[in-house]
Amino acid sequence: MSNIVEEDLVVVSNTFGEIYSKAKSQKEKREIGQFFTPQHIAEYMAKLSTFSESKKMRILDPGCGNLILSVNLIQTLVVKGKVSYIELDLYETDLKLEENIQSMVTAMREFLESLGIGFKCNIILKDFVLENAKYINSDFLNKYDIIISNPPYFKLPKDDPKSIATQQINGGFPNIYSMFLAICSNMLNQKGEMIFIVPRSFTSGLYFKKFRKYFLSHVNIKSIHLFQNRNDTFKKDQVLQELLILKAVNKPVDQVYISSSSTLLDDISVKSYGYKEIYDIADDNSYIFIPTNITEDKILRIVSSWKNKLEDFGITISTGPVVDFRTKENIFKSSNDVENLKPYFRLNNVTQMKLEWPLNSLVKGQYIHGNNSTKSILRANENYIFLRRQSAKGDSNRLICSPYYKDDYQIDFIGIDNKLNYLYSKNRSLTAEEIFGLSALLNSAFMNSYFQIFNGNINVSASEIKELKFPSYDVLIDIGKKISKDKLTDISIINAYINEKINYE
Repeated sequence: MSNIVEEDLVVVSNTFGEIYSKAKSQKEKREIGQFFTPQHIAEYMAKLSTFSESKKMRILDPGCGNLILSVNLIQTLVVKGKVSYIELDLYETDLKLEENIQSMVTAMREFLESLGIGFKCNIILKDFVLENAKYINSDFLNKYDIIISNPPYFKLPKDDPKSIATQQINGGFPNIYSMFLAICSNMLNQKGEMIFIVPRSFTSGLYFKKFRKYFLSHVNIKSIHLFQNRNDTFKKDQVLQELLILKAVNKPVDQVYISSSSTLLDDISVKSYGYKEIYDIADDNSYIFIPTNITEDKILRIVSSWKNKLEDFGITISTGPVVDFRTKENIFKSSNDVENLKPYFRLNNVTQMKLEWPLNSLVKGQYIHGNNSTKSILRANENYIFLRRQSAKGDSNRLICSPYYKDDYQIDFIGIDNKLNYLYSKNRSLTAEEIFGLSALLNSAFMNSYFQIFNGNINVSASEIKELKFPSYDVLIDIGKKISKDKLTDISIINAYINEKINYE
């Protein structure tokens, strides 16, 4: 076997990718979700393959790009010496890549045939999703042994043909990568495997609920590799989503391997878990938990003993009803502008344990006019917890909230911005102990770590908060009494007290 030929295949693929990528603007790449896989990541993904059921293999690359994944996978299979024939199906929608793909396929054929390995390749210059969406609901006969992919990442409108064709697994505004995952999960042979690099966003949230149910009913997760820094995985292309490498198989699994590293993949840590510690298909939401260190292991063990959700305390959560651009004529910067102005709370007003209103540095209006047109979007002056719906990229905390204590504001109604969630009770007023206790818990390092084990977004949805587990009501009230009595706002002190109360060391 000629190592020079092997290396040449990778070099040529990388060269094609570099030249083509530089010729495209960031805007063009984002529009089609096309970000070529770096060589070291492609090599790592290829080495995850352990398929050995047959020496004749059918392989699919449903968005082949510069073929870097297919090249590395085939090279890995050859090195293992367990393949005698390869049939490779390649899908690509960018017709400008056709010449490069043809050249790479010719080089692969020459390489494999020189080793006595049979090779057939089908280049399909069509949309993979539209061509194969029908197999979400029907059986795909000519199945694959290995599917490897770095699919496009971008959201689609509900009326897009691909969204309509895959509506069974969609919720809200679907992301195209989940369509690739879903379709491919029904294309695997028995004991076949699929290896994908995708955003982490599918692991939680209401929008991906249908997808998770479908996907986990067709394949089992064998391993997840999480990159620790969201900014570096596709640094050249400025992809800022938190990405992971997923391996799923069409056979039962007892253990799921969770690993993490920097983007360079030179400091990988791996741990195995029982699959029900990571996901439970019987659970209504089927969230996928990704603990990556001993600290997160401890947190999951503690949370697994908790039985309470917000609804068990008679508390719920909603999104703030005021969308400023829809009622901009009723938003004001000064309390002296007109009569009957109400406080209007925005995301910037909410910090950990502190509600800063009015905020002098905030240019946008922080008052809303009370009148017939705003009556339906104002809320009664009651005790609430205001929770940011979005954290800043790189922010160590995803959950940032502050208690709203009605006695601090002598007013009848208030405005709550759409970029905030608010916690309340439909049947009663929340007590001071409840709003201070819940605010302290949600702001704590413990709860933020717990939340980030299953949430990879900067967004904080109401549906996810509803599913959080909490300690007992008595513990919640004890925390609230301590916080309100001692007027605690220092997060380090609050963290220490909460850790003591929940037996977390």
